[in-house]
Amino acid sequence: MPRKNPMCMAEWKKLLVLSFVLLPILLVGVVALYGFAVWGLQLLFLGPPGP
Repeated sequence: MPRKNPMCMAEWKKLLVLSFVLLPILLVGVVALYGFAVWGLQLLFLGPPGP
């Protein structure tokens, strides 16, 4: 049975870290930044939503 290449295993580990650690943190940050921007615009310029 052939052995796995160590570089291949390192690439898999990088992929898993990116997929399950860095990407979710980045997405939460983007959503939080968007929410903060909307809140700031409503506070300063647009006013509260609704009729």
